[in-house]
Amino acid sequence: LWRPSISNDGGSIVVSDWVTEEIVFFENYSSNPKWRIQTNDSGPNIAKSLISPKGNYIVIYGEIFLKLYNTSSNISIWSFPYAGYGNKPEWVEISEDESTMVIGTWNQSGLGKTYLYDLGDQTLIWEYTDNSPNLWSTYALSDDGGFVANIRVLFMHSVVVCVFRASLL
Repeated sequence: LWRPSISNDGGSIVVSDWVTEEIVFFENYSSNPKWRIQTNDSGPNIAKSLISPKGNYIVIYGEIFLKLYNTSSNISIWSFPYAGYGNKPEWVEISEDESTMVIGTWNQSGLGKTYLYDLGDQTLIWEYTDNSPNLWSTYALSDDGGFVANIRVLFMHSVVVCVFRASLL
């Protein structure tokens, strides 16, 4: 098992299984999976997963896809429309209140993109492109999704405004 993600209360866990190439979801402290999803991604490209802080959503993503699930079902409720070989999802974060989701992507030319979504209705709030290869590497969201930060930039939720930009040496 690889890259476990756990809800804040510890009652829900989602992990990637190297052997079966599945994403496995456990709920209510059970050792028996509630559901599994076959991803067909293997080796270093094995699919990644993230459970939301309250345990209501799961994001599963790989080289050319990103899908959102409600934990009640293994049927996806949304697919990221920009995923592909020229725009690989590399990082996902969900705000504490589960209102906002940030997705970081990259491509071989070094462009990083940031996408901010309203998680409730999966609508795009804004996107931002940067020529930094580190832009997509790591993200953090404030509890209410009001601020988005990565290794170099602090953004506001409502508009693409760089509140702060760090200069990396």
